[in-house]
Amino acid sequence: LEIEKLTCKGEWKEGEGCIGPLLTLITPNGGETLCIGEKNLISWEAPVDLDLINLGMVVQSGRANLGQFRAVESVTESGGGIGQLDWYGKDISGTSFSPGDTYRIEIYSRYKDEQIIDRSDGLFSLQYCQ
Repeated sequence: LEIEKLTCKGEWKEGEGCIGPLLTLITPNGGETLCIGEKNLISWEAPVDLDLINLGMVVQSGRANLGQFRAVESVTESGGGIGQLDWYGKDISGTSFSPGDTYRIEIYSRYKDEQIIDRSDGLFSLQYCQ
């Protein structure tokens, strides 16, 4: 048990053992319609001691980089970290994505020498809403 605790790459919880490492995309998680050029919220849960996360947009034709961001903005009552980004439907270069309904957000980082990753559970749409 002590060896498992020392080698845990996630979070150790008494009575539960090694949990994670966890990086969880909260929103958008599928089924939403986001507006190009308007403020949309991307939010995630991350280990509180993680510094940076990377965001990408996954489409059928490939992946586009959205940038690298601070992993944790606030800490929940249970001790988890919450991060968020106001996103306007653009990639890292400022180019707007085209309207469509086959998008997913991907969030990834390295934590304790392991790659951690999550993405939207389902597809969401991007549209011009004005």
